[in-house]
Amino acid sequence: MKRNINLRISYFLMIMILSITFLPISKIYADTNTDISISAPVNMFREVEKNQVLIGEEFTINYKFQPQPIPAEDIIPEAYLKDKEIVLVIDTSGSMKTNDMVGNKTRMEVVKDAAAKFLEKLKDDERVNISLIEYDNYAELKKNNGNEFVNLSQGNNFNEIINNISKPMDASGGTNIGDGLRRAYYTLNNSNNQDARKYIVFLTDGEPTAFSFNRFVNRWIDWGWTDWGLLAKYHYNDYFYGEPITLKKREYKGWSLFNRSSIGKLYCNNFEEDVYDIIDYDFKTDNYDDIAYFTNWGSNDYNDYALNYARIIANMIKNSPNNIDSFFIAFSNGSNRNKLREISEECDGYYKEAIDANAINEVYEQLSEQILSDLPIHAVYYEETFPDEFEIVDIPEGMIRNGNTVVGDIGSITYNLNKETNQFEAESFEFNIKLRAIKEGEYNLSSEIAYKDIDGSEKVRLFPDANISVYENEPPKIDATVERNPNNDDKYNLSITIDEPGYIEILNANNDIVWQGDCNTEGTFNILIDKSKIEGYEGHNIKIRATDIYNNVVEETVPIIEISSLEIEDKLNENGNRDSILSIKTEDNTKITEIRINDELIAQDRLTDNGEYSQKLELIELLKGTNKIEIKVLNGYNNSSKFEFNVDVEPLLIPNIISNEGKLEYGLYIQRSTNEVVLDNKNPVNIVVGFEAKLGAAIETIGSGELEVLITSHENLDIHDIKLYKCEYNDTEDSYTIGDLLGSYQTKSDDDKYKFNIDSENNTFMLVYSISPKTISEQSTEIKLMDNVYDLNINIQELPELK
Repeated sequence: MKRNINLRISYFLMIMILSITFLPISKIYADTNTDISISAPVNMFREVEKNQVLIGEEFTINYKFQPQPIPAEDIIPEAYLKDKEIVLVIDTSGSMKTNDMVGNKTRMEVVKDAAAKFLEKLKDDERVNISLIEYDNYAELKKNNGNEFVNLSQGNNFNEIINNISKPMDASGGTNIGDGLRRAYYTLNNSNNQDARKYIVFLTDGEPTAFSFNRFVNRWIDWGWTDWGLLAKYHYNDYFYGEPITLKKREYKGWSLFNRSSIGKLYCNNFEEDVYDIIDYDFKTDNYDDIAYFTNWGSNDYNDYALNYARIIANMIKNSPNNIDSFFIAFSNGSNRNKLREISEECDGYYKEAIDANAINEVYEQLSEQILSDLPIHAVYYEETFPDEFEIVDIPEGMIRNGNTVVGDIGSITYNLNKETNQFEAESFEFNIKLRAIKEGEYNLSSEIAYKDIDGSEKVRLFPDANISVYENEPPKIDATVERNPNNDDKYNLSITIDEPGYIEILNANNDIVWQGDCNTEGTFNILIDKSKIEGYEGHNIKIRATDIYNNVVEETVPIIEISSLEIEDKLNENGNRDSILSIKTEDNTKITEIRINDELIAQDRLTDNGEYSQKLELIELLKGTNKIEIKVLNGYNNSSKFEFNVDVEPLLIPNIISNEGKLEYGLYIQRSTNEVVLDNKNPVNIVVGFEAKLGAAIETIGSGELEVLITSHENLDIHDIKLYKCEYNDTEDSYTIGDLLGSYQTKSDDDKYKFNIDSENNTFMLVYSISPKTISEQSTEIKLMDNVYDLNINIQELPELK
């Protein structure tokens, strides 16, 4: 029986008809919630250079991250097509006159160069808007032509803001980190674009030494004679900032043994005064332009007032009504970076360090990639405590070692939409840690990462455990491979290579011994294992235990593979293939080195998620009948498996209307090439108001004569260009090939009936007509053929507003 071809409707409409976006219509319109409701699939793998080491031997552990693709239809455009507002906050305090670690340029010059390169990365993205703030004793918003934000892609904005940055910046005064954050906070929150993603990129080379205030009580002294002798005479000055901004002064006097030097200076407009002690204060947290501030002498921070001010503003950012992502860059390698880290943590920000020009350029490069990302996951945080029996030899730059615990920001995951594959994709990344074994024994290593997922949820993920054996004497070394036996489906072929004589035991995941024997020489041994003794256990592995003549014992595993499912759509996609998902289950902490279907490479070097992996098959043609699927896997011991499966695929099953007189199949008409067409009978069909779509019906007739077709019309559907073609059906390709035109109507008929003369028997015909919807609505149209009626529901919708 000839079969209809079903194509994913959303892909056709958007790619073949509109050609303006790569997002399936069904998802665009079905979801009005702009939040992301799915998490990012990230697979992880830990590979140990050597699982068996000697005391004193060094070895490397490699950690891999592989973000898996996210289909575009799973995320509505409003969730990622967002404007981005970035406030760039630059330290211009006196310490920025210092040369960087290389010594060729001042820190101020290095920062200006790096900021210009940072903006260069962003200038072509029309969704990015930039604001610039400089701060020393206090912060100042640098407007461009009166605008707080400028779009770098428009006009001469990029050159103007670069010129603004390139102008001489007077590096002087204290470091009022809190006021720089305050200005950035209000600049973002008061923006008219409340739907934009909001970022603060904050740079400083020092710790906070100044703060802004609305009220300030200063105690100062002079000397005076009393009945008790010469004592300090102290005065209280209580300063208030009112509206309009004025300085009000109330003085109180008394006697005390108090005696000290001034700690800094108070400034307000043209007024300034030395400060000897701070009795009380009210930090400035509002958005009024006028400002009073106190700055310490040198790098001091009396009673941590400047730090606390910065922390209070950072907490305001954390609790902002708008979600603000903050990046703090410490341009220093001194102790002051600890205070900046503390401020960063207060606002749930992301902390970076840079000690020279190369490092700060690299940091800005990373930030530009994250900000431009469609779906960013900022700052993946790693933590692992190694047993005391290991010495940590080397860790990645930027990580911190505290005893035998290693922590640090290992990077970010930046998803971007790939329009060719219609999915969000992110690059893999990895890092290494080197250890040295100190004491003999069996050890298990465990670690975790933490990050905020794309759906806003906090995630903690565990790496697969790694087992390390430390020996005093050299243990036996084994390599193992397992395959399915091509001649006996009930057996596995297990190949073991050992570098010295030993006793071998083979165990299943339940630790039951399924084979044992002596290997009297070194070399490779092939063993047949009963599948029934291995399969059905959770571990998906075969255990190998080797004992040498010195009673050194090595235990490793080799992975077992199973196909947990192969889901196949009962229709064709736009590539003429059937969308399918291949799901694989194998051992934890494994890497799929290769997947082939009918000898065609489908995937390679893919990490599993706790032994599970799914592969979409959109570009591969699954054959009717038997398909050969070959899968290769490597585990953390570097032992491998190669399994070959034969999977039967049923032909397409499309529901049809059949009568004694003929058959009708009704759906969306898609022309894949000059003459080859397919039909999608998905019901309902989503189409876009104002755009034309084609519907079609494949008709098989028995007999010749006049063929009458009734096509119901509606006021909201403009039906036109009705044509009947003679066609041939290709059973191998599951498609129709259009032939001669037998008749046509340019406009709809008054009675919705269309008649065609058929002069041959047992033929297939294709009826094609165009519809143009006028308004948003839900309609249905139907075709009547020889008393058989087939309905097709049509949802007429509008395009979303894409920013």
